[in-house]
Amino acid sequence: MDSLPVSNAKLSYIFLGERVCRGGLATLMGVGWSPRLSTLLKSVLKGDRCAPVDVRYQSRKCNDPRPVFSEVYSYLENLYLSVAETLPLDERKSQKLEKQDIQILSDDEDAYHPEPKSGGDLRYLPPGTMFDLWRQYNATTGQKASWHCFYQCFKTEFSHKLAFRDRYVFSVCPTCVQHKLLLRGFGADTRACLRQRHLYDRHLAQQFADRKAYWTMRASSRLKEKMIVCILDGMDQGKYATPRSKLLENHLFDKYTRPRLHVWGLLCHGYMAVLSVSDADMSKGGSTSAELILFMLSLLKKHGVQLGEYECVVQLDNTTSSNKNNSLALLSGLLTQRKLVKAMRLSFLRTGHTHEAMGGP
Repeated sequence: MDSLPVSNAKLSYIFLGERVCRGGLATLMGVGWSPRLSTLLKSVLKGDRCAPVDVRYQSRKCNDPRPVFSEVYSYLENLYLSVAETLPLDERKSQKLEKQDIQILSDDEDAYHPEPKSGGDLRYLPPGTMFDLWRQYNATTGQKASWHCFYQCFKTEFSHKLAFRDRYVFSVCPTCVQHKLLLRGFGADTRACLRQRHLYDRHLAQQFADRKAYWTMRASSRLKEKMIVCILDGMDQGKYATPRSKLLENHLFDKYTRPRLHVWGLLCHGYMAVLSVSDADMSKGGSTSAELILFMLSLLKKHGVQLGEYECVVQLDNTTSSNKNNSLALLSGLLTQRKLVKAMRLSFLRTGHTHEAMGGP
C-alpha cells in the first residue's frame, strides 16, 4: 500500500503488484475496513512506531471475576459435591421420556436434563428449578446475588454437570406446592406476593438448615469423631422384578407377573455400605429396618469399634410402616438402656425433602 505524506492527496492501494480499491484491499487482507484497517492507516499517517491496541479484545471491568460470582460458584460446587447424585443411565432416559407428559408446577421452565459432557459427571439435584435454587441461595447463605449473576454462573459453569431430578419420582413437598399456588393466585397483588415469597424463602431456609445439620453429623462420622451416622432407605420395587432379561422387554410378556424383590440400601458413613435383598413374599416393615441397623452394629463391633463410646444416628424418611413406628423407638431405647451405644438418635427430614444423597462412604 502506497501512501502519500500530503493529507489532501488521494491514496492508492496495491496488493501483490496489482492496484485494488479500498474495499478489495480489506477483503484480501481478511479484515474489515472500519475500524481495523482504517485505524491502522491513521496510525501510519501519524508516524506512530507501533500499531494501536484493539480495545475490543481487552478485558473489561464487567468481565473480570467478581466476588458475588465466586460465591455463587462455591455454593453450586458444594451442592455438586454433597447433595447431587448420579443416576443410572436407564433411569436418566426414562426421565427424559416422562418429562414430556408432566405439567411443571414452578415459576420457570429450567428443570432440564442435559447430556453429560467432559469436565465432570452429570449429577442430579433434588426436584426443583433453578429459580428455587437461587431463592434458596439468597435465603440461606447470607449473600445476595442477582438472578442474572446466578443464572450465568449455572449456565456457564454447571450446565453440563448439574440437573434436576424429575418432580414426581419422589413425593412432592406439600408446603412448597401450597406456596407456589398462592403466589400464582395472588396475581397483581404485589404486597401479598412479597409476603408469600418471604414465607416460601423461610421454608426453603429451614429445610436447608435440616440438611446442613445432617451433613455436619455425616462429616463427624467420616472423621471417626465418636459418632456413627448411617442413612437407610428402600428402593423402588418396580426396578427389581425378576427374572431380568432383554427378552422380557417385549410387550408379549406384559401379562406375566414377575416377582419384585425388596431391596434396601444402608450406608454407614466412613465405615461400610450394606445392600439387602429379599424375596417378594418376605415381610417389609419396621422389623426389617431394625434388623438392618442391628446387622450394621454387629459388623462394626466385629471390626473393633467400641460402640459404647459412640453416638449412633440413623437418617430415615417419614414412612410410618418402616421407620416412624414403635419397633425402631423400642430398639433405640433398648440399645441405649443396655449401654450398647452411648446414645441413639433417629433423624427425619421434612416431608417432601427427605430424599438425601447417599454420597460416598
